Amino acid sequence: MNEAWKIIKESFAELAEEIVEKMERIKELFDSVDDQRNEYIEWRNQKEHMRASWFVPADTRIQSQVINNKPRNIVRKVIK
Repeated sequence: MNEAWKIIKESFAELAEEIVEKMERIKELFDSVDDQRNEYIEWRNQKEHMRASWFVPADTRIQSQVINNKPRNIVRKVIK
């Protein structure tokens, strides 16, 4: 009976060591995923800041250069 308990204790000790090893690997995996997420968020924020700082000037062309330069009101000829 004493030997059976000793074998059970040893097997539980081995199982506990394996579980600790696996949990450490899982923790490392989650830490690396967290690091990747933080890098992505930093990159996205930099990109958004860069795009927010762009300046697009208004259309400064001469009126005759505008493609759709149709008159606003249709002028009718008056025949006399």
